[in-house]
Amino acid sequence: MGLLSPLFMLGLLGVSLPILFHLIRRTPKGQMLFSTLMFLQPSPPRITRRSRLENLLLLLLRAAVLALLAAAFSRPFLRQVARLDMGKSFQRRVAIVVDGSASMQQPGVWQKVRQTVNDVVAGLESGDHPALFVFDEKLTTLHGFADPKEFDTDVQQQAVLEAMRAAAPSWRATNIGEALVQAADILTAVSEGDTEDSAQQIVLITDLQKGASLDALQATPFPERVQVDVRIVSYRPGANASLQVLRETEPQTFYRTRLVNGEESGVEQFSLHWLDQSLKPVQVASEQVYVAPGQNRVVQIDKPPDADLVCLELKGDEVAFDNRFFVLNTPPNAVAVTYLGERTEQSTAPLYFLRRTLNDTPSLRIDLAHPQTADEAVERLGREGTSLIVIGSDGLDPEMRTDVVWDAVAKAVEAGARVMWIVADNDQAAIERVLGPGWNIEAAEPPGGGKYAMWTAIQFDHPLFSPLENPRYSDFTGIRFWKWRKVSPPKDSSAQVLAKFDTGEDAVIYTPLGEGDVYLLAAGWAPADSQLALSTKFPTIIHSSLHLEGTSNDSAIRFDVGDVIKPAVASTAGLRMTMPGGERMAFDGEFTETSRPGIYRLFDEQDNLVTRYAVNVAASETDTRIRDSVELEQYGVSIGRQPTRAERLAEQRQLRDIELEKRQQFWRWGIAFALFVLLLETILAGRTAKASMRSVDVNLQNE
Repeated sequence: MGLLSPLFMLGLLGVSLPILFHLIRRTPKGQMLFSTLMFLQPSPPRITRRSRLENLLLLLLRAAVLALLAAAFSRPFLRQVARLDMGKSFQRRVAIVVDGSASMQQPGVWQKVRQTVNDVVAGLESGDHPALFVFDEKLTTLHGFADPKEFDTDVQQQAVLEAMRAAAPSWRATNIGEALVQAADILTAVSEGDTEDSAQQIVLITDLQKGASLDALQATPFPERVQVDVRIVSYRPGANASLQVLRETEPQTFYRTRLVNGEESGVEQFSLHWLDQSLKPVQVASEQVYVAPGQNRVVQIDKPPDADLVCLELKGDEVAFDNRFFVLNTPPNAVAVTYLGERTEQSTAPLYFLRRTLNDTPSLRIDLAHPQTADEAVERLGREGTSLIVIGSDGLDPEMRTDVVWDAVAKAVEAGARVMWIVADNDQAAIERVLGPGWNIEAAEPPGGGKYAMWTAIQFDHPLFSPLENPRYSDFTGIRFWKWRKVSPPKDSSAQVLAKFDTGEDAVIYTPLGEGDVYLLAAGWAPADSQLALSTKFPTIIHSSLHLEGTSNDSAIRFDVGDVIKPAVASTAGLRMTMPGGERMAFDGEFTETSRPGIYRLFDEQDNLVTRYAVNVAASETDTRIRDSVELEQYGVSIGRQPTRAERLAEQRQLRDIELEKRQQFWRWGIAFALFVLLLETILAGRTAKASMRSVDVNLQNE
């Protein structure tokens, strides 16, 4: 039965039309004078104001036709007494997924979130199974689905509300895609034993800001049975202003700071202030900046003279959660690099590529020296603070291949320096002088016919190669080696093989010595030996070798809340990380608890400061404009709401009524009777008209 079918019953009002037509009496409307009648006495017809019904049978037949047609088109049926009971077979599982990212710290937004959760819970019916999740970069379960055997509607709803009251937004970025995929997986898993007519619903409560990530939806197909009801809560979309200190590409005396003002912002004038480590304002001149709504501007802020000034704060913005940016006002570390090798710097020499790789950065000052005599080498290696020694002895002047130089190298390594040694055929004596006896160096026999070797079995968990651990960078098959040596460490040595050639020989060997360590490269990076220097991986490997404890400045690396910190230290024993709030946490090689913005400090066992890290809110969180929910549908997400038990019962009742109407089909009989009555009415109307004509003729004849 269609939705508009009952409206045809209004056609019964048409039954009144025949009655009106029967009550209409025709009366003369005007007069016409005839000259032949001017001498006769006027006798106008008697007209009464009372109307009376005539031809009652015709009236009834016509009214019956209209009534039958109206009833037929309304598609009537006889409702049968039947009980619609879905029993316990129907279950509606409702996963309430709440956005708890940093953007939800906008004024009043979290209060709206709690009210929305209360409204969702209030709309649940008896038998609905609720669960509460909160997400930022990852999904966290606050209250999971209860066991159906122990399910109690009131208890579960109250547990959800209590979990929501205890929840609070974090400082992490937003990953809506990952949250929806994980929530859908949980729904699918817990619904495996449910019946086919059970419903799976996700209620997504979020500000749906443009900076949120949806990438996970592109990688994973979304279940068709899961409906997502999007509830958007926000402060004032596009009203946020934010700041970000841009990364330095070279050492400078100022910070380049970008200010972005939202399109709906009501503020145009801002100021920038410095805060100290306790986040208190200091007596440093502030910078006044004008940024029109919807615009952005890059300004230069002088670096403060005090290294304790670690936070740049934006004043004037009504949305304050992202108005602080933490920096480390730390001078770059000086790194002394000494190269012992051939004197030429032609484009085929190792020094040529090394010099072009070791450039100054905002965190490092490179002091590269190339001693020309043994005395210069000994004097350079004897300086305090020598960080890296690169030895390319294949072209080293014979006058410098002396025990005095090798002893100076060994002393520097024991003091904490690192050596990258490109092994030559005649280096066995020198290596044994530095590392001790038992080493064996032989010239390898490269495969003929233009063949080559490649690195394999690379230990990406070692600091030298860990920056290349990502699968996008870990492919070394494009680097070919034509010339190398067989390097064999002593049997009782603590040396570790970090890479091998696919021919079986060791390619990179690591061995500790005192406070430092030595890397032996069986093949060099010059074009005559390999393609290593021409590879994009070469600068990464060289800079990894500079990350020595005390000389690295990995604190200059930018971190967002939620990032993992992996300090480049020789040993993690006894280290402790101090949070921005002052809490100290154990450190086991990497730190994953960067839960809020601020300055994180790493201390050793003697409570000495090792390094600091600046952690900020992700830049993606500052874009608070709302995206269209249609974007979710473009990734295959079904936007909508699953019907409740009452709505499902009403739907089943409607389907039952349609089935009854189709089976009974009383409308066909109604139309048939209407046609039959219409036929009778036509015959009777014809006879009545003829009778009226004969009556008129008789009256005329009598006159």
